[in-house]
Amino acid sequence: MVVAEATDTMPVALPGTLPRLRKILAIAFVTAGSIALPLLQGVPTASANPLPVGSTGGANLVFSDEFNGTTLNTTNWHTCSWWSSTTCSIETNNELELYTKNNVSVSNGVLTLQARSENAVGWNGKTYNYTSGMISSGGRSGEIAPGFTFRYGYMETRVKVPAGQGLWPAFWTLPADYSWPPEIDAMEILGQNPTVQNMTYHYVNSSGTSTSVGSTWTGPDFSAGWHTFGVDWQPDAMVWYVDGVARWRLTDAAAITSKASYLVLDLAVGGNWAGSPNASTVLPANYLVDYVRVWDHFGTAGSPPSSYAAAVTADRPASYWRLGESAGTVATDSMATNTGTYLRGVTLGSASLLPSDSTNLAASFDGANDVVSVPSSAGLSPTTTVSVEAWVRPAAIPASGSFASLATKAESYSLQLNGPRLEFTTMRNGIRRRVQAPVGAVIPGHTYHVVGTFDGSTQRLYINGAQVASAPFSGAMTVNGNRLALGSWDTNSEFFSGTLDEVAVYSKVLTPTQITNHYLQGTTAG
Repeated sequence: MVVAEATDTMPVALPGTLPRLRKILAIAFVTAGSIALPLLQGVPTASANPLPVGSTGGANLVFSDEFNGTTLNTTNWHTCSWWSSTTCSIETNNELELYTKNNVSVSNGVLTLQARSENAVGWNGKTYNYTSGMISSGGRSGEIAPGFTFRYGYMETRVKVPAGQGLWPAFWTLPADYSWPPEIDAMEILGQNPTVQNMTYHYVNSSGTSTSVGSTWTGPDFSAGWHTFGVDWQPDAMVWYVDGVARWRLTDAAAITSKASYLVLDLAVGGNWAGSPNASTVLPANYLVDYVRVWDHFGTAGSPPSSYAAAVTADRPASYWRLGESAGTVATDSMATNTGTYLRGVTLGSASLLPSDSTNLAASFDGANDVVSVPSSAGLSPTTTVSVEAWVRPAAIPASGSFASLATKAESYSLQLNGPRLEFTTMRNGIRRRVQAPVGAVIPGHTYHVVGTFDGSTQRLYINGAQVASAPFSGAMTVNGNRLALGSWDTNSEFFSGTLDEVAVYSKVLTPTQITNHYLQGTTAG
């Protein structure tokens, strides 16, 4: 658990922050010996094998607790941390709650972890002003065997979180050998900000330093209804899901733990990050859990992408915005890395520009002030190689001497209309290096697949799968913190009038074969 929010656009290092692991210095820790993985508990029969939300198949269920009884399954769960038999808290985070078994209940198919404003004396003789509930499948060192541990797999829970200043529900893992780190925070939501899902991974880097990386995703008010949260933990990647949709991924295989881990769900109160409850906080507050499940992996994603989308993602763009949302302000990055924001009335739900995929929608821009804004990130700031790709249908073409940007990171690279010409421009210390299509290659009311590439020595421009211009240039592009803008130069000027679809940025060079394949996948219906 982190004590400062990660950004909503890219992994961020959080050195020196306090971990979610709550080591209590006043406790004489019991040294954990080697742990043999137990037989899996709570596994349903094959005929009752649910799939992860958003998966269409291929995942094998290895653990499940549906909370269908009237009491907690104490074979699966312990109601405190691994070092305690009775009560516990997380004092290194300056949290205010005392976890007790009295704050954990099961009824009507739901686990309830309840936070209350009440005084209680803890294991350490200290009086706490709040009590709350937690469950852990890690057991009690030396006394209670772990109820469930796993090494790799997809963990998912369906929950309804409480709102309120100082409340801190979470779903996370810790190592079965009772060390720290690593730690996988599948979900953390602060009650005072219930629309923001915090996703974090704590680990030891190659230099031996404890490090944290993470991201946030802003969605609906998660306290207003039930939602699923999960992480697909595999040897080469971790992918965080919200309601079956990938929202962030970590692909640094060297950082990913191979240690068997156990599950934790808790409702913290207060602490350095959440802050203390105030007069607006309604207590008791309930963190409701419908189920906790683990599969061997996520399986096959639901609503399989079109052949075009599959071709693009297979070529590993840094980011890929399909622009297919029908409502809201979030422009989802299919690579779950750099979320964009629709600003100033971008028209959503326009007809797709892909003949091969009429179901995925597009976005239209008015040429006056509409834009998609994407914060800068390392993946969007390449130095010597870049490719920018989009489908476009201009409603109007700028006059000579005027510009309309399709996808631009100002003063670094731009795919744009320069008067009547489509051009791809890279920038080095303020110097523009342009390759342009002939006049008339792009006209209003027609749809085009356009790609610009730079390999460090040559810049190329493609329309509909064919190269139309190239020029030799050398030297790195300028790296800066400017936002990437779709439909504008810098979110404030050179606005595009027309429809954009399927925009992707790569920190590498797409080959002519890849570009032709993308065009053919996008235009071949059926």
